Amino acid sequence: MQYLVTTGDKHILSAGRALVLISLVLTAILSDLLHADAPTTTQAIPVEQVTALVNALADPNASQRLFARERLFDLSPDDLPALMEVVKQSQPLLPAQATALKEIVLHVYARSLSYATATREGFLGIRFEPQNQFEENASPIIVGRIPGFIAYAKLRDGDVVKSFITPSGPVAVANNKQVADWIKQARPGQILKLEIQRQNQILRVSMPADPRPGNPLDPRVPGVVDNQLEEICNLRITKAQDYWLSHFAPLIITDAR
Repeated sequence: MQYLVTTGDKHILSAGRALVLISLVLTAILSDLLHADAPTTTQAIPVEQVTALVNALADPNASQRLFARERLFDLSPDDLPALMEVVKQSQPLLPAQATALKEIVLHVYARSLSYATATREGFLGIRFEPQNQFEENASPIIVGRIPGFIAYAKLRDGDVVKSFITPSGPVAVANNKQVADWIKQARPGQILKLEIQRQNQILRVSMPADPRPGNPLDPRVPGVVDNQLEEICNLRITKAQDYWLSHFAPLIITDAR
């Protein structure tokens, strides 16, 4: 959208009116930025690199597999046709490669799906194991991630959130609500840092918050209730699954070695 301010030859705005007009324009620009769709693309990487990364998903070295997985999660949705060609040329795949590729394709495709954002709240796209509302000092356990949102690439199901990392140091997490409130208080794009337990390792993970989905029927409403948010996320998951089944699943031949 373009924002253009002009003055006619015979109609010069007074200083007061000009300030009001500038203020209105800036407000419109900020509103568009706050309500913008989630980012959908990144710079494309060469096909040769995509091929090497797909091959690395089968590397015996765990760190190489992890590097390849994380790098492929950064693909642009525009790279998916190239990835499809690489998959065609890389058959048969090991089961671990096929599993990783499905996660990658679901996430990268879902990033291309726009959504309404009606709030300034942050969002990571994670689901926690339910807790009793009176339960305290129970570290949240991640049991689901939503493709297209940042946590899908950065976190894993089964990760346990131990603390937030703040400028003044780690803050221990006591329950699910504490994490949910902390995420919502973040602004879209703000870097959030978590200390998590993944199996027997303690890791620190950083990621920029996505904009929290808003009410698609009325973008003026500040946020959506849980069941509406669930519907929005489930629709994205369904579209991503359909894309995988129609474009990639028919290409996959696994080697059971």
